[in-house]
Amino acid sequence: MRERLEVLEDFLSTAEEKFREESERIERERDEERRKTDEVLQRNKLELEAKIEEKRIEQQTLLDKERIA
Repeated sequence: MRERLEVLEDFLSTAEEKFREESERIERERDEERRKTDEVLQRNKLELEAKIEEKRIEQQTLLDKERIA
């Protein structure tokens, strides 16, 4: 009976360790995906800000040309 209990405890311990390792692996993957998403969002934000600035400059140039004309 005691041997059975030890076997079950070992099995449970191994299962808990595997579960913990798998949970940690999943969390690392989620963190990596979040990081990649954040990088893409940041890059998109910078690109949009650059385009907005470019359009603002174009608009200002047109206004300046109209004033001169």
